[in-house]
Amino acid sequence: MSSKLTNDEINLLRWAFAKNRNFRDWFADNFKVHIYTWINYYDALIDVNELPIHGIQEKLAEIGSTSKLLPTLSELRVAKELAKRNFEVELLLDKDRRFKSGKPPDLSISRGDLKIWVEVMRKFGDDINFLLYQKLTPLLKERDFALSIVYSEGLSKLAVDFSERSEKENMFEDFVKELEQHLKSLARNELPYTFYLKDEKISVESTEPGWGRISSYATSPTLVPSEKYVQQIEEAVRKKSSKRESWQKDYLAQPFLVFLDLGSIELHDAVYQALYGSTMFIDWLKPDEFGPQRVIYPKVVTDRLQGDQQKLLFQLGFDSRRHLYIDKPGIFVTEESARRNITGVATMFNGKIECFPNPFCDEVVGSSNLPELLDVPLTPFAIGGSGQSS
Repeated sequence: MSSKLTNDEINLLRWAFAKNRNFRDWFADNFKVHIYTWINYYDALIDVNELPIHGIQEKLAEIGSTSKLLPTLSELRVAKELAKRNFEVELLLDKDRRFKSGKPPDLSISRGDLKIWVEVMRKFGDDINFLLYQKLTPLLKERDFALSIVYSEGLSKLAVDFSERSEKENMFEDFVKELEQHLKSLARNELPYTFYLKDEKISVESTEPGWGRISSYATSPTLVPSEKYVQQIEEAVRKKSSKRESWQKDYLAQPFLVFLDLGSIELHDAVYQALYGSTMFIDWLKPDEFGPQRVIYPKVVTDRLQGDQQKLLFQLGFDSRRHLYIDKPGIFVTEESARRNITGVATMFNGKIECFPNPFCDEVVGSSNLPELLDVPLTPFAIGGSGQSS
């Protein structure tokens, strides 16, 4: 993408931020520094005028600092995907008066008589490229080269929880300060240039005059235990389920969908385990064979297994007679707030939407046909078989 905005891009920016002129001007003035963010906003905003999405300008008017750029971007991305699925979408404001003392959801979607509240959360685990990008782009604004950085093990180590991220940010602060001194010593005509810094091999290459860019990749990533990613998803779902409890009674009758905009495959793979539970595989059974019952599930599961949710529960893995089954239930079973409040969870990863319905939620917020409504397959794909008894 060029370092200058095209007329189409300028017009889209002016329209989207029409009610936030100060931030619009700042965004345009700092385009070279925030090119990555603008590219993603352009992708999210293009063609939105052709979709039934309301409140875009008002939502963008709430952005007063760069900290709100990425969360709002996720809301736009989700709104666009839902509008493509024939939902009427409204982006709700942080101070929506209808919710009085309670904090409103991010979106309201509707189709015919059906109305669903949607809460969006951006979970990117440890986005190492973006973290460094934020710190280095101001240094590159007036320079005519790009940085290609290869990380050593220390800066490659994935940081998921708060303490790990804080430690890593401190490492980056030291890294950037020392790098800044080296950049100041480089003459514009000294390119290409390569030097070493704290075990980080940094190659500086000439590029299009007038702006800097960063490309980077890790050399020795340290694996994070999968349970940490599960904990991240559990934390997100807990936080969102508790929000619904602050709403007045009139708004509790509508389904409540939590939408996770995920930025790492590890977080994506952790969703099933966090919501439904960990699985056990018995390799000596053929796929269509039954064994003995190996797990005594909690009453909330056994009650549903006796009702019209049996087939869905079998598909999700709550049938310990089969070769693949849930042996330790997740928070949809074990935690009352998540079980009661959330109709289901949807994820968006690499442009693909998947659906995780909650078969244990209150009848008032339940929606057993959630995958059909979202026009996505049930996730996971019928791991428990057809649900027919032997």
